Amino acid sequence: MIESTKVFWYDSDIPDSLLIEILIRLPMKSIFLFKSVSKRWLSLISDAFFGRYYVARINNDPALSRSHQPWIFLFPYFYKEVLPTETVIRFPTSFNPERFYELSSSLFSLSFLPVQTEESVLSLHIRASSNGLMLCCRNAYPLTYYVCNPITKQHVILPPKPASFCHSMDAGIICKDDGSYTVVRIPNEESSSNMLELEIFSSETGTWTEFNFSCQGRNYSRSNHKRLYSTISYNGILHWAADKQIFAYDPNRSTDQCYSMELPKCSERLERYSLAICCGRLCCFAGGKSLRLWELTNYESGKWNLKHQRNLSEICSVHARLHELFGSDVTICFRPLAMHPFDWDTVYGSCGSRLISYNLRTGISNLIDYGLIPAALHPFILPTWPTMIPQPSWGPDDI
Repeated sequence: MIESTKVFWYDSDIPDSLLIEILIRLPMKSIFLFKSVSKRWLSLISDAFFGRYYVARINNDPALSRSHQPWIFLFPYFYKEVLPTETVIRFPTSFNPERFYELSSSLFSLSFLPVQTEESVLSLHIRASSNGLMLCCRNAYPLTYYVCNPITKQHVILPPKPASFCHSMDAGIICKDDGSYTVVRIPNEESSSNMLELEIFSSETGTWTEFNFSCQGRNYSRSNHKRLYSTISYNGILHWAADKQIFAYDPNRSTDQCYSMELPKCSERLERYSLAICCGRLCCFAGGKSLRLWELTNYESGKWNLKHQRNLSEICSVHARLHELFGSDVTICFRPLAMHPFDWDTVYGSCGSRLISYNLRTGISNLIDYGLIPAALHPFILPTWPTMIPQPSWGPDDI
C-alpha cells in the first residue's frame, strides 16, 4: 500500500535574488498568476526592477528576442453589432508563447471600463495607443477620456478639461517605460493662423494645459487634408499629418515650436496619406491611382525612400478574383488603412465592404474580414512586459 505524502514548502528559505531568477524564466501569464501566492511574491513581481530585469533577459536571449510581439488591429468605434467584447480584428502571428500573453477574446476586452449603458458604449472611441496603453474617449457631453491597459485591466479617468477647450479635435498619447504618459489634443479645423494650439495633459502634473506653437510661417490646416485622423507615437514623440506635412510634438523638448517635416513628394495626386510604424521605422503610405509606401530614412533631414509602388490596375486584377467569391458588392477601389507592424511588404485596406491584406512584393491578397469595415484601424502591439499605470495624483479612486 502506497502511503500519501504531504509536502510543505517554505519559500522563506529562498533568498529574493534566487526567487527572482526562477520567476523570470516562467511564462508571463504564470508570473502574473503567481502574484496571489503570497505578499512576498506579489511585492517582488510588482516591483519595477522585476519588469526591467524580465525585459533585459528577453532582449539578451536570441531564441526569445527573434520572435516579435503579438499584435492586433482595433476598431476605433463601436457599433451595435460590435461591442467592447468584440473590438479586435485578430491575425495569426508568430510569437513565442512563453514570452507573451495570448491576445484572446476573453483577455482583450474593454468591458472593465466604467461605461454602463449601451448608449454610452456606442459613444466610446479608441483614439490611440502607445507602449501598451490605450487612449479612449466617450464622445458625448461631457467629453471623458480614459487611459487604460486592456491586459492588466487598469484604467484612469482623466480630469475634465476646461470648458473653453474645442470639441472637434483628434487625440494622441505618448507613454514612457515607467507608465507616465502625455495626452495631446490636436485641432481638426482649418485655421488662417500659423499658430497651432494644442491641449496637453500630463500624468505627472495631473492637469490640462494649452500651448501655442509656431508652424514656422505656414498656416495650419487638417480639415482639407485627405488622410486618416490618426496619430503615431514614435521614439517618445507624437506625429500626425496635416497640410502636406508631418507635425511632431516632443513632450521632453524645451521649445515653443511644434516642429515639422514634409510628406513624401509625389507627382501623382494621392487621395489618402497615412502614417505607420513598421519594423521600428516611421513610414508613410498613400493610395490614389497607385499604392505607394515610403520609409523615413533620415529623421533629421526628412529624407524618404520609396520602398513599394503598385498601380491600381495591378491591384484590381487581384480584386477581380474576389468578385467570384462575393459578387458585385466588391468595389474596385483599394483604400489603404494600416501597415503590418513587422512586415514591409504587407498593407491592409478595404475593398468595397471587405477588409483584405495585400502583399506589395508578390501582389497576393487575402481576405481578412467581411463584416463592418471601419474608417481606420489602430495597431496594438503587446509590450514585452505590461505597462503599469501609476496611481493618479488627481483622483486615487480612478484606477
